[in-house]
Amino acid sequence: MEEITAEQVTLRCVNALELLPETIPSITQLADGKFFARLINILKNPDVQNCDLVSNIPTLETILKEHFAGPDLVNFEDVAGGNHMELTKLTLLLMYIMIFMDAKLRSKLISSPVMDQSTQIKFKYLIESIQRRGSGMSAKFLNILCTERLDGKVSARCQTPVSNSAPWGSPNIYSSSPKAAPTSPLRDLVQSPPFRMQKLLNGKTKEVKQLQQQIHSLENEKQESEVNIVLLHKKIAKLTSDLEKCQSEVRDEKQYRDELEAKLMAGEDLVQQQMHRLAKESELLRTENASLQKTVNKLLESNDELSTKKESLHRRYTLVTAERDRLEEEISTLSRAGLENQSIIESQSTLLIELRGQLEELQQCLLENNRPANRTIEESFEGGSPMNFYDAASPANASGSGGNVSGENMAEAIVDKILGETQEQLTKLQSQYAALKEKLGETTYSRDQLLAQVSCKM
Repeated sequence: MEEITAEQVTLRCVNALELLPETIPSITQLADGKFFARLINILKNPDVQNCDLVSNIPTLETILKEHFAGPDLVNFEDVAGGNHMELTKLTLLLMYIMIFMDAKLRSKLISSPVMDQSTQIKFKYLIESIQRRGSGMSAKFLNILCTERLDGKVSARCQTPVSNSAPWGSPNIYSSSPKAAPTSPLRDLVQSPPFRMQKLLNGKTKEVKQLQQQIHSLENEKQESEVNIVLLHKKIAKLTSDLEKCQSEVRDEKQYRDELEAKLMAGEDLVQQQMHRLAKESELLRTENASLQKTVNKLLESNDELSTKKESLHRRYTLVTAERDRLEEEISTLSRAGLENQSIIESQSTLLIELRGQLEELQQCLLENNRPANRTIEESFEGGSPMNFYDAASPANASGSGGNVSGENMAEAIVDKILGETQEQLTKLQSQYAALKEKLGETTYSRDQLLAQVSCKM
């Protein structure tokens, strides 16, 4: 016959609660922490996001210490390592706490098809055993409870239920006889006076703990209030000192105000006189201000006119500057032309001097060669032009004895003609130079006049 232990009964209770979507085949699978995380959410109402068993061990220790005073009923290191005995002990203790605290899960255990009558009897036996020990349960008793065979122990008592005369109500043993009416052992457990008393006791214990927490928080608030009261007393003392100081200042200010009012009453006539005087001065200032405003307006108009004139003069100055530049360019051109004419005149004068020198040499030679026929060049030209001279010198009209005289006269006529032409060019150049010089003077005068006008108007 297969042995029924607390591990198997606890595993059936875990599957009957249906906290996980899948069925748990072995108690060691609870080491993944998912079932305990869901159970923590139900018992403590925190939002547990992490399903890791190791991270939730401190919360599980806190839950066990709130209901059991015994030291270290469960070895949590072995629980994290997947030890089936420690996992059974932890799950059984949490089932005991859950059945008193959560009515919804308690009802699910009673009505679950997984929890047949035999399983309910064994689970009721485990719960009543833990309930009898209460908060003082030891780890040794819990080890024995989790390792003993429940089928033999419970079947030995499977008879008609015994009266519940024991103070905590011994486990009810149910007969397997077909004549017996079908009942639910867990429902009987829940409705039994010890369970109700334990449930009430747990509620009161919870209220006491809440009250203790409230008392602790009230004591903290009391201490803070006392500190605040001391600070308030100091602040009140400081405010009182400041108030006395302010009252003294108010008295001084009141006295000073009375003195000022007395002075004000005494000097009211003087103030009225000063007000009249200031009114007259104000009227004068307004009149002066109006006059100044008119002056400013006139000055603004004059400024606009001067600005217009300035723009006009600026445009005229621009034109005069352009004209001046043009005249300067023309002056420079005339200067260069004058210099060129001067150089031409000088060269012509030099040439004229040379020709005169040559002429004198020729005349000297002629005088030496033909003194009886001494005639001047002017006399040779009295008879007509050089062309007539040429005609007179022709062989048809002259004798052989007069050939030398004719040649000499012709040479003198040619020289005189060259000198005349040179003299005429020189005179013409001198007249051009004088005209250029006169035009340069006029241009310079016009430029000076324009500059003087511009400087006067600006």
